[in-house]
Amino acid sequence: MDKRKTKKLYKETLRKYLARTIVAEDDGLKKLNLGCGNKRYDFWENYDFDDINLDVFPYKLQSDKYDIILLKCVLEHLHYPDKAIQECYRLLKPNGKIIIQVPYYTGTRVASSVQHRQGFNIASFDNIKKDTGLDFEVYAQLLFPKGLHIFGNLFDLIFNIKSIQKIYENTILRFVFPADHVNVVLCLVGKANIS
Repeated sequence: MDKRKTKKLYKETLRKYLARTIVAEDDGLKKLNLGCGNKRYDFWENYDFDDINLDVFPYKLQSDKYDIILLKCVLEHLHYPDKAIQECYRLLKPNGKIIIQVPYYTGTRVASSVQHRQGFNIASFDNIKKDTGLDFEVYAQLLFPKGLHIFGNLFDLIFNIKSIQKIYENTILRFVFPADHVNVVLCLVGKANIS
C-alpha cells in the first residue's frame, strides 16, 4: 500500500477510535478497551484497572484474539508501558492495531493527576520499538489544546507534517507551544500489517 493511502487509513483509524464518543457498532471486529475507566463501549471487551492489573504480566486474556486494542489515557499510569505494548502484541490477531492516546510530556495533562507516572512524545514509541525488539510502524499525531491559545487547530495541521514533527520535538517549540496529547496507531509488521 502506498504511503498516502497508509497515512489516510491511520488518520481515519485515529478519528474513529479516539473521538470523544465512540460509535457503538457491531462491525465484526474483536475490540479490546484496556484501562477503560467509566468509558465502556458496546461491542467491545472493556477492562479497567480493577478488572486487570495492567502492570502484571501476562494478562489473563487469550492470545491472537483481538483486531483492535484501545489504550486511551492508560500508558501514563503504568510502571511498564513497554511491557504493556508487548502484551498487547501477544493479544493481537494478524492485521491488528493498537490505538493509543497519551499526554504529551511538556503539556499540562502530565501534571494534571498524581497518578500520571510519565508523559510521552513521538520518539517514546521509537524507543519502545527499539527496547522491545518489536517491529511496528508508528503513525503519530500531535494534538494541541483548543482553548489555551487561538492557534490550536492551526498547530494540529502544521505540526503533524512528519518533517515538521521532528523539528517540533527537537527544538524549544515543544516547550513554547506544548501539545496536549499524542495519538498513536501501532501496526505490527510481520504479525499485523495494514490492509
